[in-house]
Amino acid sequence: MNIYQIFIPELGTNVKFKVLPVKDLEDFVKKNKAAKDLRKRILQFIVYNLTTDVAAALASMSRDAAERALEAVYAGCIMLNPGLDIDYWLNIAYSTNPAKFSDGIGKDYNIDQIKKFLRQAENKSKNSSAPSKIKKLN
Repeated sequence: MNIYQIFIPELGTNVKFKVLPVKDLEDFVKKNKAAKDLRKRILQFIVYNLTTDVAAALASMSRDAAERALEAVYAGCIMLNPGLDIDYWLNIAYSTNPAKFSDGIGKDYNIDQIKKFLRQAENKSKNSSAPSKIKKLN
């Protein structure tokens, strides 16, 4: 088992995902495939810090924002462990609009504005004389 720590912007915190061997995933799916709340069980099984950092971040959000954040966390679980929900993995891997909640995200921006912003940020970082600090994760 490996643990990957990934920053989820919707939560504003790092989420620690377990990446499990195929055998463990198969056992989990066999044991839980009839469960009504499979998504909840997947989140509990895969997200290492669900009850601490993630729960604290969710508590301070509106219901809609929390649902979008949980959808992002679930997508992370599935992208790192595709065997848990292969249909969802295929949907998010090969779709340009994988989740319904994303309909409202990014409508205020166009791609040219985003590219311009990224170029400005890149130029600013090149011109900066301050040393960059990189935080090493253990």
